[in-house]
Amino acid sequence: MISISFEANIIDGDLRHQESLVTWEGRRVRVTLESSGPAATGAPDEADSPVGLDVEKDVYVKIPFKTEVVEGAAVVEGGRLRPCLILPEELPDD
Repeated sequence: MISISFEANIIDGDLRHQESLVTWEGRRVRVTLESSGPAATGAPDEADSPVGLDVEKDVYVKIPFKTEVVEGAAVVEGGRLRPCLILPEELPDD
């Protein structure tokens, strides 16, 4: 296996480097990135990232809903009501 190492920066999601990769044209390669210093953009380092964070359970963002106040509303206790619209189990795809 032939290998090459070079210093590079990642700017706007692109890998910027000084080495020419023309000799690698058309070859299948494996790329490994290792940080050689602190991030220049202030992005968090892997050590700063929380370990074991379950996004679905541990992150909560309150989403505001569009609401409006209804004046003069009254709650009527009438017991159990019959459904006014019954939909079939599966609706046809249109």
